[in-house]
Amino acid sequence: MLEIERKRKSESLHLSQIKREDEVMTILKSRPQVVAVVIAVIVIFAVALFTAPRATAQALYGGLVGNVTDAQGAVLPGVAVSITNVGTGLKLEAVTDDTGNYVFRNLLPGTFEVTLSLAGFSTLKQTGIVVMAGTPRRQDAKLEVGAPTETLTISADAISLQTETSDMTAEITSKQLTALPLNQYRNYQSLLNLVPGATPVQFQNAEIDTPGRSLRTWVNGVQPNANTTRVDGAVAINVWLPHHAGYVQPTETIETVNVSTNSFEADTGFAAGAAQTVITKSGTNDLHGSAFWWIGRDEFTANSFYNNAFGLKKPQRTTDIYGGTIGGPIKKDKLFYFVSYEKFRDRRPGSYPYGVPTEKMKAGDFTEVAAKYSNFKLFDPDTGNPDGSGRQEYPNFTIPAAKIDPIAKKIMALYPKVNSDKDFNSNFLRDDYVVEREGVMNDRPNFDTKITFQRTPNHTIWGKFSMVDAAVVDNYNLGWDEGSYGDTNVYVTSIGHTWTFNPTLLVDGNFGYYRQDQTVTGPDYGTNYGLDLGIPGTNDPNDDRASGMPTIANGYTIGGTPSWMPLFRREVNYSFSSHLTKIFPKHEIKTGLQIVKLELNHRQAEWGAYGLRGGMSFSGDTTGTKDYTALQWNQFAGFLLGRASLFSKDVQNEDMSGREWQWGTFIADRWRVNQKLTLNLGARVEIYPLMSRADRGIERLDYANYMVLIGGVGSVPKDVGLEMQKVYFSPRFGAAYRVGEKSVIRGGYSQTFNALPWSRPLRGSFPQDINFNRTADTYFWTTTLAEGIPPVPIPDYSSGTVKLPAGVYMRSPNTGVEHFPGSGSGLDRATIHQYNITFERELPFKLVTAFSYVGTRTNGGYADLNLNYGEPGGGNASRKYFAVAGTTAINDWAGRTKSRYNGFQIEVNRGFSDGLMLKGAYTISHAKDMTTGGEDGWTGLTYNHPMLYDWNFDTAVFDRTHNFQMAFVYDLPFLKTDASAKGKILGGWQMNGIFAAYSGTPFNITGTNNAMNCPGCGTIYINYSGGDDPKPTGKVGSTSNTGSTETYYDKSLFSQPTGLGLEGWGNTRRTFFRRPPVWNLDLSLFKVFFATERVKPEFRIEAVNVFNHTNWGAPVTNFTANNFLQFTPSSSSGIAAPSDLTTNTAGPRRIQIGLRVSF
Repeated sequence: MLEIERKRKSESLHLSQIKREDEVMTILKSRPQVVAVVIAVIVIFAVALFTAPRATAQALYGGLVGNVTDAQGAVLPGVAVSITNVGTGLKLEAVTDDTGNYVFRNLLPGTFEVTLSLAGFSTLKQTGIVVMAGTPRRQDAKLEVGAPTETLTISADAISLQTETSDMTAEITSKQLTALPLNQYRNYQSLLNLVPGATPVQFQNAEIDTPGRSLRTWVNGVQPNANTTRVDGAVAINVWLPHHAGYVQPTETIETVNVSTNSFEADTGFAAGAAQTVITKSGTNDLHGSAFWWIGRDEFTANSFYNNAFGLKKPQRTTDIYGGTIGGPIKKDKLFYFVSYEKFRDRRPGSYPYGVPTEKMKAGDFTEVAAKYSNFKLFDPDTGNPDGSGRQEYPNFTIPAAKIDPIAKKIMALYPKVNSDKDFNSNFLRDDYVVEREGVMNDRPNFDTKITFQRTPNHTIWGKFSMVDAAVVDNYNLGWDEGSYGDTNVYVTSIGHTWTFNPTLLVDGNFGYYRQDQTVTGPDYGTNYGLDLGIPGTNDPNDDRASGMPTIANGYTIGGTPSWMPLFRREVNYSFSSHLTKIFPKHEIKTGLQIVKLELNHRQAEWGAYGLRGGMSFSGDTTGTKDYTALQWNQFAGFLLGRASLFSKDVQNEDMSGREWQWGTFIADRWRVNQKLTLNLGARVEIYPLMSRADRGIERLDYANYMVLIGGVGSVPKDVGLEMQKVYFSPRFGAAYRVGEKSVIRGGYSQTFNALPWSRPLRGSFPQDINFNRTADTYFWTTTLAEGIPPVPIPDYSSGTVKLPAGVYMRSPNTGVEHFPGSGSGLDRATIHQYNITFERELPFKLVTAFSYVGTRTNGGYADLNLNYGEPGGGNASRKYFAVAGTTAINDWAGRTKSRYNGFQIEVNRGFSDGLMLKGAYTISHAKDMTTGGEDGWTGLTYNHPMLYDWNFDTAVFDRTHNFQMAFVYDLPFLKTDASAKGKILGGWQMNGIFAAYSGTPFNITGTNNAMNCPGCGTIYINYSGGDDPKPTGKVGSTSNTGSTETYYDKSLFSQPTGLGLEGWGNTRRTFFRRPPVWNLDLSLFKVFFATERVKPEFRIEAVNVFNHTNWGAPVTNFTANNFLQFTPSSSSGIAAPSDLTTNTAGPRRIQIGLRVSF
């Protein structure tokens, strides 16, 4: 085998690179600009602190409201009300108005005591009142006749009814975060599963690309790009991947997470799915903190279903999460600090299986395939007719040695030899290769700090700084021993204040700054393997970023560094907000302004299939014939002949950049009509100016003359003639009606808008990223290995207009033209209508339940429509823009999609009281949309042809009919107060758990109908004759010694579609079938040792998927495969790594042992 030696010009990939000490100080010293930014933020805020009031976007503060009556229910005006923050000593005072009401706003989350006194009545003291961010808490009181010197003390319930607002909101508390079982990264977003309407969270993107391991969820049917996260008021958006939280805060640092999901209040903007606010803990008058160490080892982990089936050992893993927090007073009742450090360290060596060609295949001999697949044929492409018919078969399934391409022979030398008799890829051939690798390595330290300054009892100022420096090795490729390397640095800082001028006038504001710097390079970076192999047009001898192995997609892909590597990114968010609240006897009027600026600066080519290195695909139809369905090995045979059906290469000569502003202003009125009815009325205006590049405007394609207009260059206007709505008006209204003391009926409506950063979908439009590609007609090829990739046309666009070269891809904003009826047009941001009606009831045993109908309707979601589609039977020559574009896609980007969601939701909450906490949700729902991935912005449609377009609207890929989640924390009562030796050993145990059961998501099965030959038109799906509601017939989990399972559906009901009409596209659609349902139980057990009154050491053991239940994905969907509709490792659950690393299922049982000391 040809020796491949990795060469890295700028950085080594040795393990020593990521074994760092003193991460925080090293980073601060090496990045003085970060310190400068923090200082600048403080200076800017000091100037802005006393400026005109402006609006917050999401919840940072809570509130206390109440009504005071006597024993007969008569309201009591003039009652002196004082509240005290138990932790910080902050004390505020007010007096009840003529209706007996009192209001305290802008309270930092915490536990409060309320004292009420009035001459002629006993003093009442209410304790244990927990104020959360976002939702005002109602704390009514009844005073008894008596002397004011007599004090009655009562303890408040941990959970209260939501009586003041009409939005759908959920809280995740510090207690829940530190007690409930979490995933292996201990990510707080795991508990979003407990939010009604949220789909089970799942990982997304490569770990090397997003080391924070942010989780994705669809909330109430709204695509995840519309979810937003603020960290202590600072916008933390990953501009390029907005479905990721920009900063994933460690759980030990979090005071509370507020999640608003429907019928937003007027001060919540630039969000449509889940508006999340993460609030960092603050110091108090008492010294508090924790030290912790979570230990995960493969010895604690069960093996996977398929590893057991193949007789393989479980993958190795060494995970440590350690650190500590401390918070306390700098000056009592005045100045407080909180500091945290957490280190995540992960090592996952293991066996990596690959499919490789056998020695016979390398020599052109495919008799091994023919022996296993009776339908396999091998045709000579140099024979037959132009339509692919009449071709002759190669004798004995063997390509003559003289016909094997010389460059293909060089590439075949890169492949290792088969070394395993295990059928890992479940194709019934001995073509498996297994290599032991160091595996994934992730070192990720987080540093967080917060300062709180109670300048006066009425004015509090706080500041927050967080940073993470992650070094990751991942993404191993066949042929290279080392992995790809990624370095990611994130910084978040915010500073804010809340000022109560008097009990009826309040101002608050904050400024936030977020920055991400990132570099990722592949294992082949630094060497031009394509040019060394003699493939013209690959790599670039003058640009290291184009170095590496070009992709050779032949059924046994060699190399395979993702097209999105290498990358060099810098992203920045700025956010500034403030608002003014004026309280009247029956009204609370709030108004303000919010500003967000987003910046993106990237060097990364990704439009094409194969990136800067270039690459080729080899079609099975090259060695096929008319009316024959090619198999994988026909692809490899085409490769041996050196005949590629597609080539693709990117060139990037400038930074990809984006600059965007978002402005919002609102006015809201919380109107207490009477003691039972509260109305929430508001209106919001949001402004979205057209985005620009760092030095000019954006680009668009004029379809009439195929000229690209470059905004702000030459005589071209900066807006390139685009017309779009920039100002959006949003009504918000709702009501909450108290039905007695223990029930409330709420309902609300809000209109929101899609705040998607345009920098994502328009990041690399031509000419920022020039993707040159060409696809051959069926049965033929577009180039050979020897011919390589033609030179990429690099036009001169200095005049501001340039002809788009044939074969160069472009996504172009729509100019308001509907290309055919119903296809959508324009660039206006999508309108999302949210509405709910809820009945909430307090039950015995301190339970609070809510029953809700929730709906969302989205109109105008962004998606591509490929205008360069053909006609049935017409081939590439029938494409609409074939004469000028060739075979590349020309994607018209517009607000053209719609989605609908209807759900019934049940929520159960019991605050931690008497040793028990419960939190659960059940949702039955249906979601429909139009896009292939359930997203918005960077997404396409399944069908582009007018005759098929209406088929796009179907059940969403993320739809789960049923979703049940229930969590509990339970202090076991056994010997809890026993001070004897027996009590110390057997008492002090706590059990916690989360049970989940939910429907599987939809999937599809593609079909083949070569006669259709309608490129760019849409996807052909399989025919199914079993009706519109397919029912599984096979038993999930049955296994043989090959790891395959029973057939999930009856194979006799499936067939390939035929014909050139609608019937030729198949009678199933993109979400016709459904994966098996999922259930899982996570448990943890804590032993608490009471060392002293203040110090509590704990031993913890936590098990994810405690019963080691196997949850299945989709079966094999390749109709021509021998294991069609069976579950295999490649289809549902990987061998080398548990599925919990990449999906929303738990994978095999995983146990972590933890040691934690709190004080």
